[in-house]
Amino acid sequence: MSNSFIKSYFKYSEPENICNSLIKYSMLKPKTLELPIEKSLGYRIAEDLIALNNIPSHNISHFDGYAIKGLECNKYRVIKCSPNLLNHLEPCEAIFVATGFPVPNNADAVAPLENVRVYGEEIVVYGNVKKGFGIVYEGSDVKKGQVIIKRGEVLNPIHVKILLELGVEYVKVYEPIKISIISVGREFISKEKRETLSFLTEYLITMFSLGIINKKIICNDDINEIVQTLRKELETSDIIIVLGGASIGVNDYSYKALLGLNPSYTFRGIKVQPGRVTSGGIVSNKIVFLLPGLIQSMLSGTLFIVMPTIMHLYGTLLSLPFYYALLSKDYEFNEFVSFRRLRFIKLRDNKAEIIESVSAHMSPILNSDGFIIIDKYVRKLEAGSIIKVYTIPYLIIGKNSSESLLAYRSSPWV
Repeated sequence: MSNSFIKSYFKYSEPENICNSLIKYSMLKPKTLELPIEKSLGYRIAEDLIALNNIPSHNISHFDGYAIKGLECNKYRVIKCSPNLLNHLEPCEAIFVATGFPVPNNADAVAPLENVRVYGEEIVVYGNVKKGFGIVYEGSDVKKGQVIIKRGEVLNPIHVKILLELGVEYVKVYEPIKISIISVGREFISKEKRETLSFLTEYLITMFSLGIINKKIICNDDINEIVQTLRKELETSDIIIVLGGASIGVNDYSYKALLGLNPSYTFRGIKVQPGRVTSGGIVSNKIVFLLPGLIQSMLSGTLFIVMPTIMHLYGTLLSLPFYYALLSKDYEFNEFVSFRRLRFIKLRDNKAEIIESVSAHMSPILNSDGFIIIDKYVRKLEAGSIIKVYTIPYLIIGKNSSESLLAYRSSPWV
């Protein structure tokens, strides 16, 4: 195979265009099911859930104490104490309320027990108890009409608590997408090397609640074997992720195997570096991703293609935590200028340095405090520039980011 043929074989495309095409042409949609709210934790919600009531539904007390009307009614803050349950207090009147119970609708504050002395039918209030103190007002947690959780988001314990308080008993959730991982390499079959890249893939799928691992398989560097394995896994899985066997050269087994399955759509290469040989397609309305076997390229292909596509299937966007940092010195980027480029960064002396490493292995990831995306056609970043540094929980976590943190938040991925 000539070099000119190899170059023409890769038709590099923008990641977002590929994701949109995969969603459009696969027609893959996660199934839904209805679960009791207590068993829905960790599932992705299949519809927007809107609050039909306020939480709390009344003004309630933040602690045990006395609801008071008229804190400044006399010089010594001596207030008449009513023994009866009241919805409305008269001036200079108080009533005992327990934590979480409603307070009279016109109460000015709740004085905690430690700030109160009781003398018969009167109390004396000590300390700095200001208007509004100790009252959790109606709707302060959730307001009627507020969206509690949007379609595609993962139900967490706070969502479950709120929904139970709203009286929701069942919710519609997505069944997790079934994903098979196929690792390609004769060195794994012969036991010359241990296959390890699938652990990173499985971690990302689990961490971001992308689906469930249906099966993990090791395949030889043989096109026919890969074809047969793909065909079998497509019977029981929604998505197949193939690791390795993707190359610009003669060891390009995975894509040839994909073509052997008569795909209805394929893409060949993405405009991202590293990870530009990321490929894939659609077979029988199911999605096959072909990722490079080098860890940085595999991670990049997963971040730009695999994860955003799956998130779209659930009706939401991929979000990654990020923070802002100051760049320590000038950097020039003269290769792959028409591509987006992922680069790992390290924080030193309260500033960010780009890790200038030719290693395609783990070292830049292990030594990093996050990564940045350099936009297309950007050739230089100047010292003092504010850069957006992305992290991945428990993998690339920004462990030193507090030193040069300008802001930390979560937003949709690029």
